[in-house]
Parts: sequence; C-alpha cells; structure tokens
Amino acid sequence: MAYPLDIFVKFKRQGIKNAAFKVTTNVINRKLKEERLAAASTTLQTRRRKQWRFFLRSVMPSILKALLYISLSSRCI
Repeated sequence: MAYPLDIFVKFKRQGIKNAAFKVTTNVINRKLKEERLAAASTTLQTRRRKQWRFFLRSVMPSILKALLYISLSSRCI
C-alpha cells in the first residue's frame, strides 16, 4: 500500500495539478469509510444487546416458569 506522501510525489512527477488535494481527498474518504464501518458495527452491537435484553426480560421468565411447571408435575406423578 502506498502512503499519501508517495502518491503525492508520484502525482507531482506526472505533472498532475492539485496532487495534494487529490491525496488529501483520498485519505479523508478512506477515514470516513473506516468510521462508517465502525459506526455500523457499533449499531449492530447495540441492536444485538437490545434484542438480548428483550429476550431476558420477556421470553426467559416464561421459559423458566414452564420448566418449573414441568419439573413439579413430573415429581407429583
């Protein structure tokens, strides 16, 4: 992978104008892409955490009640 300075030097040798602007734009776009990916993974983690919390609060008690009922009814028989 080429570093921004290497790209800048290459652009200058080829005589391309605004080489610094192009390099800076590339670096900024890459950083923005990395930040978007990080934000997306954070959002996914938050969503998973909320789903797990919902499961523990609403579904798990009914499962535990059913298991308790089954275990008590099997002892009585």
